Amino acid sequence: MTVSSDFLVFDSSGTNIVSQSTYSADPNTAGGRPTGIWPSNVVNKTLRQGSIGAALLGRLIVDYASANAVDDGTLTTLETNLVTAIKAIAATQTGIQTLWVPASAMQPDGATYPVGNITQFAINKFTLNTLGFANGVVDVAYFSVAMPTSWNADTVTAKFYWYGTTGAGSTSFSLSGVDITNGYTLDNGFGTAQAASSAYVSGGNLVVSGATSAITIGGTPAAGDLVEFKVSRSASDSFSSIAYLIGLQLTYTATSAFG
Repeated sequence: MTVSSDFLVFDSSGTNIVSQSTYSADPNTAGGRPTGIWPSNVVNKTLRQGSIGAALLGRLIVDYASANAVDDGTLTTLETNLVTAIKAIAATQTGIQTLWVPASAMQPDGATYPVGNITQFAINKFTLNTLGFANGVVDVAYFSVAMPTSWNADTVTAKFYWYGTTGAGSTSFSLSGVDITNGYTLDNGFGTAQAASSAYVSGGNLVVSGATSAITIGGTPAAGDLVEFKVSRSASDSFSSIAYLIGLQLTYTATSAFG
């Protein structure tokens, strides 16, 4: 079926139209025309500016709602079709999305845990909340995220942002998660953890790990559910000092631009 729009751009040829610079500088553009004869090239410019917005909305309805944009003096059908078009556009904005989770949003484990720190750097006084994960032990921290309603309920990945003040070697952080549906116990087993290793650079320098392998969330994942996450540092990684975790970037796949 061929669809079309009744909303057209007035004077699209531009053969008798005042320039944009002249139109912008004309005090009557903002203040309105006084009585008297209105020059035709100014009339054409004004009507074109007013009509092009309507023509654009009509084009969106045709292109994305596959519906006619009819000028029959009513708004109901136009509004319905425009909403359909907007939703169709939003549905194309899918794919990889990210969430930032700062260390300050994480809760250290009660047994083997990283130490919370507030660090202010000497020169510019930038201040960070971090969790200090010690070497040689499996320090653990937890956080939870109410996943977006656009989440495809599949695997996620993570990148870890950290720094050290001294030492040498590489740190390995890992992440696992479990989905908690409304009405289910909050004390549930985590899925399989995936790790990412990254090398210390020098004191006070940011280190960003590569992405982990795909992390399968335990339970029965669903968009909008609460997901509990567990962050840990390997006791056997090669970094010889405390790794100060700034936060992590969680990556998921969205099925829609909404939510």
